[in-house]
Amino acid sequence: MAFSGFPAAGLQFLADLAENNDKEWFTPRKEQYVSQLQEPAIAFIHDLGERLRPVFTRLQADLRANGSGSLMRIYRDVRFSQD
Repeated sequence: MAFSGFPAAGLQFLADLAENNDKEWFTPRKEQYVSQLQEPAIAFIHDLGERLRPVFTRLQADLRANGSGSLMRIYRDVRFSQD
């Protein structure tokens, strides 16, 4: 997997999400999020992890997309966060 940047459509998706930040808008567009933002972000994490690992030997680039890895899940609701 090689990071080649985020597509313009993905950046537009983020702008649209800022205007429509609710689950009803997002749910039918989740596949668009996955293909245009989540997958490129995971490729970025992978490539950056590979480049940084020789210098920062304890660094772990975790590619899980379920919120347990280096990429947070999209539905993180900070209202229920303690920090």
